[in-house]
Amino acid sequence: MKRAVLLENGDVRIGVQVRCDPADQVLEAFAYISQEGNQSQFSGIPVSCTGKQGRYEVVVRAYPDMPFVRGEAHASVYILLYNPDTGQTQSGGDSQVIEIR
Repeated sequence: MKRAVLLENGDVRIGVQVRCDPADQVLEAFAYISQEGNQSQFSGIPVSCTGKQGRYEVVVRAYPDMPFVRGEAHASVYILLYNPDTGQTQSGGDSQVIEIR
């Protein structure tokens, strides 16, 4: 997630890696970006739990009047899983400084 691509409309495309157990169901999975006081909308991550690490390209949408620009930003991801066999939920997340190019 360290590198991000600025799109023409001010949105940003990032790569996210997730691994979760095949028995888990995804309740929530999203990413967002903050840059100089500007925070994006939450963008869903289409996670599929296979037990193997998956890589997902996510377009993080800026608000129309606050597009992102090239430079340093802060990206965060969050996932909430439910295991129907155990009735348990678990969550995880990551946050990193990224460079929008």
